[in-house]
Amino acid sequence: MKKILLILLFSFAFNFAFAQQAFFDRYNDKEGVSTIYISATMLKMMGNVQAGNKDITRIAKRLDHIQVLHCERPSLVNSIRNA
Repeated sequence: MKKILLILLFSFAFNFAFAQQAFFDRYNDKEGVSTIYISATMLKMMGNVQAGNKDITRIAKRLDHIQVLHCERPSLVNSIRNA
């Protein structure tokens, strides 16, 4: 029973990660949309970072990467939000 539960958990986590990448891939080729990718190496180079009164260095060290979707076309914003 534990093996089945563990297999289901890993398959769900894999599908969730794949779905996020598919979302970025879907909009990456659109006109006026760009993707920003910050790797773990770049995050480690930031040093001590504070956002307001919060130290986010601990969080930055745990991340594998950050990926941001930037849209310059207002007509696409609603379709991206609803995706």
